[in-house]
Amino acid sequence: MHLSAQIPDLAHVVGPGWQELLARVHQQLRALAPDYALTVLKEKFGGLRLQVEPEGCEHSALRAVIAAAEAETERTCEFCGAPGRVRSRGDRPAGWRKCVCEACHHEWSAHRIMIVRGVVRERQG
Repeated sequence: MHLSAQIPDLAHVVGPGWQELLARVHQQLRALAPDYALTVLKEKFGGLRLQVEPEGCEHSALRAVIAAAEAETERTCEFCGAPGRVRSRGDRPAGWRKCVCEACHHEWSAHRIMIVRGVVRERQG
């Protein structure tokens, strides 16, 4: 990732259910540090992980925005944006975890949907 990246440059790495949240976070970060540099943006353990390098801003203010966003993604379906919770496929005790609503959990568990470059795709076959 190049250091001049900001959220809009890499928002496609997560699902469409989190896009509105990312746009809001980007505006909040730009208000605090217009030239912030995004160093990490990814889905991990069912939630969003964000890291930035502040330019001319108190790091604790940025961290508060990021912490609130990360917590919100653990309650927001990554596929559709509806209220959800972190679950594994088929609610098995181990495996890949995502934040999903009930409807998307059913489709994801059945391997019928996936997220590719920020877009929900139906699996063929």
